[in-house]
Amino acid sequence: MKTSRALYLLAAVLTGNAGAASPSTGPCALSGPDFPAPKHPSDTAALKKTVTAFQQTVEASLKNSSSAVPLDAQGTTFSFEAWSIHEDAPIQTYHYDASGLSDPVEGVKKVTSDTTYRIGSLSKLFTVYTWLATDGYKHWNEPITKFIPELGAYDTKQDADANNIDHFRWSTITVGALASQLSGIQKDPSLPEALYTQLTPIPNLPASEDLPENAKGLNCTTYSFLACTRETYLNSILSSHPVYAPYYQPVYSDMAYSLLAFALENITGTPFPTIFENALIKPLSLSSTSYDAPKDLSNSIIPINDTYATFTLSLSYLQPGGGFYSSLNDLSAIGRSILTSSLLTPQLRSQWMKPAQFLADGASAIGAPWEIYQALGTNKTTWMYTKSGDLGKYSGYLVLLPDYDAGFTILAAGESASSVSRVLADVAATVFVPALEVAAKTEASQNLVGEYMGSFSNSTGDGKDTFEIALEVDDGPGLNMVNYTVNGVDMRDAFAQIYKVERNELQMRLYPSELTSPGPKETQLQGFRMIRYRPSTVAKAPQGAVFSSPRCQEWYNIGGYTSRNSYGLNGGLDEFAFVVAKGGKGEVTGLMVKTWDKVLQKVK
Repeated sequence: MKTSRALYLLAAVLTGNAGAASPSTGPCALSGPDFPAPKHPSDTAALKKTVTAFQQTVEASLKNSSSAVPLDAQGTTFSFEAWSIHEDAPIQTYHYDASGLSDPVEGVKKVTSDTTYRIGSLSKLFTVYTWLATDGYKHWNEPITKFIPELGAYDTKQDADANNIDHFRWSTITVGALASQLSGIQKDPSLPEALYTQLTPIPNLPASEDLPENAKGLNCTTYSFLACTRETYLNSILSSHPVYAPYYQPVYSDMAYSLLAFALENITGTPFPTIFENALIKPLSLSSTSYDAPKDLSNSIIPINDTYATFTLSLSYLQPGGGFYSSLNDLSAIGRSILTSSLLTPQLRSQWMKPAQFLADGASAIGAPWEIYQALGTNKTTWMYTKSGDLGKYSGYLVLLPDYDAGFTILAAGESASSVSRVLADVAATVFVPALEVAAKTEASQNLVGEYMGSFSNSTGDGKDTFEIALEVDDGPGLNMVNYTVNGVDMRDAFAQIYKVERNELQMRLYPSELTSPGPKETQLQGFRMIRYRPSTVAKAPQGAVFSSPRCQEWYNIGGYTSRNSYGLNGGLDEFAFVVAKGGKGEVTGLMVKTWDKVLQKVK
């Protein structure tokens, strides 16, 4: 049995969450959350059970080397934390100190949430976050040659239009392409021939000219002897060939983020380590995060010794792509800050957290520099925005779950750090994502479900407008509107007449819009939109149908009845907003019908 399948079955047994990937019939959920993110997830039975299940799974695996969840009890220390932006305390924190690492030459013997790990390529996320917090998208679509003159000079010298297999065309590579792994440039700078042949045990390789002197990492004390001046570093990049044309296919590149750092230095006139300090470390009060190795190693995890672990060795100009340092607390703080938009505007953050290109399996994608995966265990498509990092004996993950305003963080150090971090991420995603979905549905059942009623003088003053709305949470997506009556008219029947279908063939469901505004008397309005599902949109698609399939097409009709001139001065027929009391537990007191601009009181 494959490990991922074993994890899923184990999670289903331990938590009782065994949701399918997607229903074969029934309404197709919209992209994004079905319900508002849970505000008190730790209070729900689903999360309490999951916390116990996660700990039991991990501890059982550490005791049994043949477990379906392979963890290295002897040689790998790790730290884990799950959290929600709506709760100050973490949902769960778990540390494990490997017995084989109990006597290191330097650093801590027992890790805490403030222990410093090396984070490898998680640095890429920090670098892009620094860029966005500093410059936003102002220069995102501009060519990198505008900010790194040496690359423009290369373009002038080379006839790339005639030979773009061997030569870059840097003027076609944008800042956004570099940030999104779509620049087409190779992973790392070129290495001197002597070192390359030493690292590549392939016999009878053709003889080649070594790198030019101005592209060698001469007299450097850096990881893999990387070039350690700006000139040698850039020349080592320019000595290579492009892998793909820009935006053609993803190519994982470490050096792309060095170029982003160079460009941001040009834009701001400030060294990148200082930008990083001012844009992220200081605003978020990060106490264990740094560009270079901490001078005091007493609070760092260094398995065995520094040489074995590769803790302090500099990556030279590759630091922005893989050399930074952080802790569990700091990584969680960074994740929280992204989801709360504390350093970016909500619009900029939403734009950032989108795929740049899907990968071949259809269940994963890349972003800037997100590694995006589809989660298992829910009855809808739930995307996890993640970034991993590996360097030496260190590995880590930051996983964000924007549908639930939550995430989890993993750091590992030791012989099997890379495999341990990935297995822990699998376990966490398998148990926490379905539990957070249950928590969101539970809170919606407690807070939003009920009957809403109101009677108001009509616009002509000669009668009353009466409203009745009843909402439920069922097995489908969103809030099911089981009753919507205006002045005795069944709105479900009215919409059925518009679509020329039977009443019982039509469904009306409310989804959160993520839009808010001040409400009456110290309340907040939380916007929702009503989606009307016709029979064709809940039917099972014929085998092989793609373009003729009715599935998941309702996004075409969102906002389809919003004309203020035709359907009311205050909003469309599909516009609603819950009235939520400020403070406390955010009690829902009413439901606004935007078309009539009336607030119905919650009566049950």
